[in-house]
Parts: sequence; structure tokens; C-alpha cells
Amino acid sequence: MKRIMPDDVLRAYQATGLKPLQGEFREYKTCDTVCGGCAITALLASDGIDIVEEPNLRRIAEGRWGGFYIGGFVCGFDGKPAAWFDRDNSREEERIGYEDGQAAAAAVFGEVPQ
Repeated sequence: MKRIMPDDVLRAYQATGLKPLQGEFREYKTCDTVCGGCAITALLASDGIDIVEEPNLRRIAEGRWGGFYIGGFVCGFDGKPAAWFDRDNSREEERIGYEDGQAAAAAVFGEVPQ
């Protein structure tokens, strides 16, 4: 399973200059300029994906890292409580994604946001 590490996210934000964002994939300054993005958006932008024109960044991310992993990662990065899924019955990829998202958020924001 391909994973997203905190250093990957920090490098992506540095490379793109995007403002870290939670709860949305991207934030527009104008209709053709993105000024903020979640960790996934920063990673995709740093890999050359046009984050202004591409309508479905989540689909691309799921293709790269897997749907269950990305679902968990996004929730972990956004600071959603672990109770949002049944840890005993969720898929391993989802749990790992959630933990990786929390670790990335801690690296970016200094703590896991609540």
C-alpha cells in the first residue's frame, strides 16, 4: 500500500506555496487561482496536476493511493474524531489512512486539529 508521510505533505506545501486547508479540497482566491488546499491538493499540485482545471481531485487521489486509504487520510487530516468510523469493522487501509492523516496534520498545524 502506498502511504502519505508527513514529510511528503510538508514538502508539497513548500513547493506549491498553498495555504494549508481543512474541510475542503481547495480554496479559490479568484476563479482561476487557488490559494489554499488540503494535503491531497498540495500533493497533487506538486506532482503537476492542474488543481484549477481538474474537477475531481479526490478521484485522482483514490487512483493513486486507494479509496479506503484516502477516505481515512482526509478524515484524519481534517481532525474528525476516530468515532466517525467503527475502528473494529473498518478496513485496515482506512485505519492506516486515518492515522497518516492525523500525523500529517500534526506536522502541518503543530497538533491534530479538533
